[in-house]
Amino acid sequence: SESFSQTNLKLRMNIPRSPLWEYLINRRGLIKEGREHTADCLWTYGILGPGFALGFEGSVVYFIRSETDLGVFNNYHFGSKRFLYRVKMLLELVPRLLLRRDLAKVMSGATVVANSEYMATLTNKLFGVDAHVLHPIVDVSTIAASSAFRQGSRDRIILVGDGTIKGQFIFECLASRFPAESFIIYTRNVSSMVTSRNIEYHPWTSDQATIFGRAKLVIIPSQWFEAYGRVAREAYLLNVPVLASNVGGLAEALDNKDEFLVDDYKNLEEWVSSLKEFLNEY
Repeated sequence: SESFSQTNLKLRMNIPRSPLWEYLINRRGLIKEGREHTADCLWTYGILGPGFALGFEGSVVYFIRSETDLGVFNNYHFGSKRFLYRVKMLLELVPRLLLRRDLAKVMSGATVVANSEYMATLTNKLFGVDAHVLHPIVDVSTIAASSAFRQGSRDRIILVGDGTIKGQFIFECLASRFPAESFIIYTRNVSSMVTSRNIEYHPWTSDQATIFGRAKLVIIPSQWFEAYGRVAREAYLLNVPVLASNVGGLAEALDNKDEFLVDDYKNLEEWVSSLKEFLNEY
């Protein structure tokens, strides 16, 4: 057998803003590339995966890690961005339908592995395929043992991530409703810390010990159908309080415990009520 990485794939064209058209344009090349490899088994996922798997002659293990791995591209935007995304989806209709067709063909003969019961159910609903569920392995022992975590301030309400799908607007509204509290957003949109009222915007970091050491509460107001929820799982295993949207596979990451979940997750007042209840008990 042999191994290779995606960086070795010979793509005719890279289109970062339209992975669906990138798939269509490179599809024949991906199939040809798949035929040229003689490994016993292919492990693959993502938008380029189906094309490569179509040409591969060995057995295939196909991983489902998010809804886009199933050819699902929901519109989570608001206002003009929502309209523009609809236009984008219309322009990408042909490659999206082709991707879904290729996915159906590949998964019908592959061993399919999903990272949550939610994703396995969605896979069966869309493609009639039974997926094996393998939750991500989350080990927090190194974080728990670190001085940054053990000696952390535990005085901030934290969001890890940004943008509409991560519910940043919910988090910022909560900050405005609770001015006496201090909030932190870890985001890729700043290169150094920026402060706005009672919110600190910190650059993206992999220093989980510091993140969780600062947290008296982690809020995960996701608006999209999260496949699982690694941050939620880490917080839960570290006994860091967490409130998360009851959507997708997030509940599984929190062992389906109702006290950590906000059912009406699109409703700001539900978040206000849940946060108020937490602060009263904190």
